[in-house]
Amino acid sequence: MKQSVYKSIPLCVDLDNTLVMSDLLLENILNSVKKRPQTLLIMPWWLLRGRQYFKHKVEEHTNIAFEMLPYREEVLELIGKKKREGASVYLVSANTQKNVHGVCKYLNLFDGYFCSDHQKNLKGAIKSKFLTQRFGEKKFDYVGDHLCDFEVFRYSKNAYFVGNASVGKILRNKGIQFEQNYSTGRVSMREFFRAIRIHQWLKNILIFLPLLLSHKIFEVEKFHHALVAFFCMSLTASATYIINDLFDIESDRAHPEKKNRPFASGKIQIKTGVLLSMLLLSGALVVSFFESVALCKLLFIYTAITLFYSLYLKSIAILDVIVLAFLYTHRIIIGSVITNIRLSEWLFSFSIFLFFSLGFLKRNNEILKKNQSKEGNGQNVLGRGYLVSDLEIIQIFGVSAGVCSVLIFVLYINSEAMSALYQVKYWLWLIAPLLLFWVGRIWLKAARGLIDEDPIVFTMKDTKGYLIFVFIIACLVLSKYGIQVL
Repeated sequence: MKQSVYKSIPLCVDLDNTLVMSDLLLENILNSVKKRPQTLLIMPWWLLRGRQYFKHKVEEHTNIAFEMLPYREEVLELIGKKKREGASVYLVSANTQKNVHGVCKYLNLFDGYFCSDHQKNLKGAIKSKFLTQRFGEKKFDYVGDHLCDFEVFRYSKNAYFVGNASVGKILRNKGIQFEQNYSTGRVSMREFFRAIRIHQWLKNILIFLPLLLSHKIFEVEKFHHALVAFFCMSLTASATYIINDLFDIESDRAHPEKKNRPFASGKIQIKTGVLLSMLLLSGALVVSFFESVALCKLLFIYTAITLFYSLYLKSIAILDVIVLAFLYTHRIIIGSVITNIRLSEWLFSFSIFLFFSLGFLKRNNEILKKNQSKEGNGQNVLGRGYLVSDLEIIQIFGVSAGVCSVLIFVLYINSEAMSALYQVKYWLWLIAPLLLFWVGRIWLKAARGLIDEDPIVFTMKDTKGYLIFVFIIACLVLSKYGIQVL
């Protein structure tokens, strides 16, 4: 086609990690696996039949919410500027027609698009040849982000770069001169800490609970085993948090706060998340294997249950909270096994009911957020099996479970197991009202909408909660050593 057809030098824009801060093929893969986990077993066979066949098979059962994608503002501004100057703008991508057309239709900014088909993968040298034949050498501008765009940049009139700064430096060293460089720096450590949810490591202190309650916390060898288990569990949990966030990208983008998470916002690439989760999980399993084969098995079980939860169980009302309660208690089981301290059936029962209550507390907060969005009492809480209208029954379940946990503790006070560990019983009786106060207070605040969506975050910031914890520890110590005031 002759250049005279065009009003001005046309602008060609890449899609993945350029116009959109994400890779739509990887999003399709995650979406497909989440909807139909069995496709994970079939995907290698699709890939053997070629990359193009793989792309089209993956997207058959997926639908990306194009209106929710994290678009780069600087690229949208560049497109708007070129349109005002009278230039034609085209979306040119190695992605499939379904995705490229979907983005074009939503944005309504492009004069046309070019994409891969069953014969060609419109990437690198193939894209360069295609655009040169279509517009002519040095007769189109191009916006890209990757080293594979070198040939396209080479034959474009004006090159616009939006990728990682280190990639931009390599391209400049190869002789590419950028008309505009929108390069981004390295991802900050803060974003990585957010991705692995390092604040959630607080949950893993539960591993030390068997040591604490058996009064063996100062036994160096046992404490060392528990400490290793703590870090292995923390790495494992972080890996599963990343996997969960990757599967939840679409629902997170529809959430007023979760849309800012590193993967949903595109601040960290999906492939980086996959590699990071594999690194964390493999590191945890290797270290745990050398520490204790039993610990390695327990971490593997935790990972399997968490993955099943992320893919399926989290959407089943009530069952999702039961699984969460077990995953909390699983940490206590790990502490029991790694320190060779028998887990009391009293502690097991207490923890199940307490964490069942906290699980419903989290669902309560999610529903309140949904309710505040004024979307109607019948609306589903995105990604969950609950309706806004379920709020009352969830609060009943949660408060009842919390009270049951205190009742179990009261029954424990009168058990033979207690008599073997503690000398003065009335100190333990003081713990019961402290627990009731804590459970009642946290639920009262939750009902008023005063607690962050995650109870763990609230617990970390709650100074009164720390004070209650100190009083409980003091009562345990006074009871253990037989300190009497009556």
